[in-house]
Amino acid sequence: MSEGETGDDNQEAMGRLYDRSLVLRFQIGDESAFAEIVARMHPRLRQFLVSAFGLQPADVEDLLQDVWVDACGGLRRLRKPASLRPWMYRVARNRALKHLRRRRLAVGLDASQVPARASEDGEADRLARLRAALGKMSPAHREAVVLRYEHGLSYEEIARALKCRVGTVRSRLHYAKSILHDELGRLSDDEE
Repeated sequence: MSEGETGDDNQEAMGRLYDRSLVLRFQIGDESAFAEIVARMHPRLRQFLVSAFGLQPADVEDLLQDVWVDACGGLRRLRKPASLRPWMYRVARNRALKHLRRRRLAVGLDASQVPARASEDGEADRLARLRAALGKMSPAHREAVVLRYEHGLSYEEIARALKCRVGTVRSRLHYAKSILHDELGRLSDDEE
C-alpha cells in the first residue's frame, strides 16, 4: 500500500468518525450538529442528484429541502451513526425517485443539463461525451458509477445507499464500465 493510499484511508476514517460524532451530537439534542451535517452533505447531494438523475438545478434545490426534512426526523433514529453518508445518499435517492415517478420524467441524462468544466485541452468536450455515455445507462448503473467515482463511496457504502448486495454493486459497476468503454470507444472512432 502506498503512502497516498494510507493517507486517503486515514482521512476517510477520520471523516467517518466526524460524521458519527455529528450524528450522535444531534441525537442527544445539539441542533448545531444538524447545521454541520447540512453544510458537509448539501453540495455532495446536489451533485449526486444532478449527475445520477439528470435533474434541473431548480428541481434539485426543491428536492434537497425535502431531503433535509426527511433527514432531520430520520437522523434521530439512525442506528449506525457512522453510516451517515450512505444513509444520506439513500434519502436523496428515494426523494429523487419519488419526484421522477410523480412527474413521470424521463430519467435520461442530457449533457446540456450538467455544466461542463472547460479547460484549454478539450476537457469540456470529453466531459460532454462522458455525460452522453452515462445517459445511455440505466438509472441503477448510473447511480453506482456516480456514487463510486464522483463521490468516492466504497462498494459497501454504495450497497447500503442503494439497498442492494455488494455483489450487485460490483456487477453494476462492471456493466457500467463496459458501457462507458464501448460508448466512448465508439465516439472516438466516429471522430477519426
